[in-house]
Amino acid sequence: MSTNQHINEEHQLPDDLEKIIGNSEPKFSKSKEEVWGQMMGEIDEKTEEPKIIQLNWFKYAAAAAVVLLLSTTAFVRFYTESVSVPAGLHSSVSLPDGSTVELNAATELSFHPFWWQFDRSVKMEGEAFFDVKKGSSFSVMSRNGTTTVLGTSFNINSREDGYIVFCKTGKVSVQHEASKVVITPNESAQLKTNGELEKRSDANGSEFIGWVDNQFIFNAKPLREVTREIELQYDIELNIVGNDVADWKFTGAFNRSDDVKETLEVISNSMGLKFEQNAIGNYSLTKRPD
Repeated sequence: MSTNQHINEEHQLPDDLEKIIGNSEPKFSKSKEEVWGQMMGEIDEKTEEPKIIQLNWFKYAAAAAVVLLLSTTAFVRFYTESVSVPAGLHSSVSLPDGSTVELNAATELSFHPFWWQFDRSVKMEGEAFFDVKKGSSFSVMSRNGTTTVLGTSFNINSREDGYIVFCKTGKVSVQHEASKVVITPNESAQLKTNGELEKRSDANGSEFIGWVDNQFIFNAKPLREVTREIELQYDIELNIVGNDVADWKFTGAFNRSDDVKETLEVISNSMGLKFEQNAIGNYSLTKRPD
C-alpha cells in the first residue's frame, strides 16, 4: 500500500457516519434573505427612534421658550401700578424717571413702571399737579382729554364732565377729540359744553394750584362747585337746599387745615346762608329766614 493511499484511508469517514451527516442537513423556517431583512428592519427601528424623541424634545423646549418670552413681555408691558387717594386725603407719587405727582382727594392714578422707558404715560381721574422731568413725550390720559408735554409742570382737573388744565411752566398740549390747544405759563385750557377746548390767560394760578398748599380759592364759582370741593376735602356729605341757591356765585377761600364747621361758617356768613348738621353727621346749607 502506498503512502498516499494510507493517508486517504485514514481521513475517510466511516460509511455509517457519512450517512448520518448526509441526512442531517439543518432545516430553517426562514430563508437567509428573510432573516437578513428582519435584522435590518430591527436595526432601522432602533436607529430612528432616538431621533424622533430628540426632535419632540426640541419642539417642546422651543415652544416653552416662546411661551416664557411672551409671558415675560406681557408682564413687563401690562403690569400696572395704581394709586387711589380717598376723599379727605392728599398723596404724592414718584414716577420711574423722577417726575412727581401731587394727588388731590378722590383721585386715581395708574402707570406701567416696567414699560416706562418705552412709554411715559399715565392714566388719571380726579385732580393732580405734575412736575415732569425733561425727556421723551409724557402723556396724561383722562376720560375727557389727553395732556402731552416733554418736561414741564401743570395741573389737571378731570372730574365728571369737567376738564381743566393749567400750565405753570413750559408748554402743554391739550386735546379732546378733534379739539386741540397749546398753552404756556399762566394759561389754561377748559373743556366747554360744546366739546371744544377754550384757551384762557390767567394772571394768577392760585385758583388752580393753591390746593397743593391746602388753599382752595374760588372766583365767582357756582356754590355747587364749592360745596363739591368741600365734600372731597373733608369727606362729608353737604347738601344745598334750593336749586336757585346752588347757582349762587361764591368768591372766597378756605384752608383744608381749618375745621369743617369753621369753613361752612365762613361760606354761610358771606352768602346769607346757614348750615346745619343732622343726626347722622351730614350737613346742609339753606337760606336764612328773612
